[in-house]
Amino acid sequence: MRELAIFYAIGFAQIALFAVLAVAFARMFRAQVETVDIGTPKLLTLRRAHPRISVGAFPAASVGIAGMANLRDDDPDDAWHRLSLGARLVVILGPWAVLAGLAATLIGPARAMHSIGHGIYQLLFVLDLAPLVTRALQLLRDGSLVTTAGVLLAKLVAMNLLPLGAFGGAAVVRELLWRPERGVPRWFERWIWISLLFALVWLGLRPLWAIVTVLRHGY
Repeated sequence: MRELAIFYAIGFAQIALFAVLAVAFARMFRAQVETVDIGTPKLLTLRRAHPRISVGAFPAASVGIAGMANLRDDDPDDAWHRLSLGARLVVILGPWAVLAGLAATLIGPARAMHSIGHGIYQLLFVLDLAPLVTRALQLLRDGSLVTTAGVLLAKLVAMNLLPLGAFGGAAVVRELLWRPERGVPRWFERWIWISLLFALVWLGLRPLWAIVTVLRHGY
């Protein structure tokens, strides 16, 4: 249980670091940050804070930027899309580039790149994630805290490069497709909702089931 608690703390710390970086990159380009959600479901909300901050139990994070979620070109106060495409992409990808660099610092560039690339395959195509969870917990038990943190960070970057739901990869595709006259195509709107459901089930419940399996059978 000690290793699992450390595993959870590392994941939550990395998510919180992403939120801080996302706010920093948004403010670098004077984008208006409205909400910062660290953890889900929401357990505590600081409504008087600006931006509004909420904290939850399960490691997940999102930063709400005014106008960023607009799929249609019908908001006169949409300051987000007044930024250049390049600036919007930097705001979206900047935090993940920093986290990828941090992973490379912790475990080395070659291993970080391999872990990110292999992580995409594992997240999408490996049915049973229990062996991966077991290896991570064994690394922690052996005292390899830095290695575990670097590998988990690389997997986090890999997951958020996927063009699914609310991940960074989907946000990049959205900005590339967005046009001032019409917003994004209708098919992409449908893809966002379908892929969000897929991400919740396949990328959310599957790792949780793997953790439960490992706890039941030991590691």
